[in-house]
Amino acid sequence: MATQIIEVPVDFGLTESGVYKPSGLRIAPRLLHEIVRNKLPNLNVTEAQITVTHPQENSSSDNFLKFDDELSLTYETAVISLLAGGTNHFPIFLGGDHTTSLLTASLATSQLMPNAKLGAIVFDAHTDFNRPGPIAKFRSKIPLGHTLSGNAHGMIHALIGGLVDSKYRLARFCKRHVKVDPSRIVLIGTRTKTYPSLAEVLNAVSPLIIDSNSIHNASDDQLARLANMALDRATSSGREPFYLSFDFDVLDPAIFPWVSSPVEGGLTSEEASKMMLFIQQLLRPSLLLAIDLVEFSPKKASDTMPVTSHIVQSLLGLIASDQRCRGK
Repeated sequence: MATQIIEVPVDFGLTESGVYKPSGLRIAPRLLHEIVRNKLPNLNVTEAQITVTHPQENSSSDNFLKFDDELSLTYETAVISLLAGGTNHFPIFLGGDHTTSLLTASLATSQLMPNAKLGAIVFDAHTDFNRPGPIAKFRSKIPLGHTLSGNAHGMIHALIGGLVDSKYRLARFCKRHVKVDPSRIVLIGTRTKTYPSLAEVLNAVSPLIIDSNSIHNASDDQLARLANMALDRATSSGREPFYLSFDFDVLDPAIFPWVSSPVEGGLTSEEASKMMLFIQQLLRPSLLLAIDLVEFSPKKASDTMPVTSHIVQSLLGLIASDQRCRGK
């Protein structure tokens, strides 16, 4: 089976004035591609690139889920294109903002039996379980569990978990192309404070949350137990497949500030890599179906090279451990 590197230069962020403005997230996939490609000398690799329908200024201003139409059009077109090449490959998606995971989940879903569902292991500072609601400046002004900004990349897990109303095109995209059990989503390294209404959503869905404080200063034995818990939940005790998403803002901004939403108290690259190493050691072959790397927004690739290479090497170790991805 070939490994396929897919660039997804998506950035649907907003400035404080509410106007769309592209950032380094558009350029990052190309920079990541070079690093990943150099780390895959022994694998059969194919390559693809997504054509992105970027929004106009103030696009979808009447829609509580910003850029709903543009993102949906981009991903619907991308899925058709990628599936046309068959599903006999392991996709590595390089983003871009975290909406890239909609493609990760959809391509992983395409490899499932009709009634199966995916789990997910997500390294991220944020839970991304928000839902679209009236855009507001104050939390008290919007319904429970909804988002202040309306940006889709803060709602990924709500979208793929079927928690977003089907009036939204992205929600309909997920209903057609994505099969994810939200209770099998594992969040590693989270540290953003959960406001009470979001906590209600998380309690109802019950993803496994391993926050950054649980990893800091943990012994190797403790990290191994956490990795085992993560795999056990994501794979239904080793029976069902999953995908892995690595949001670079899981890392502490003191060592890696090149992300769109830095949050203090994050993991070191050694902590993140150790968690992936233990996951790799415990992983059963053929259960990992796809990987994405997102929210990587450098000004200069050279600044990020040591940490990025370390993380990429750990992620590719996961792929190499799966017999389907050895190119044999």
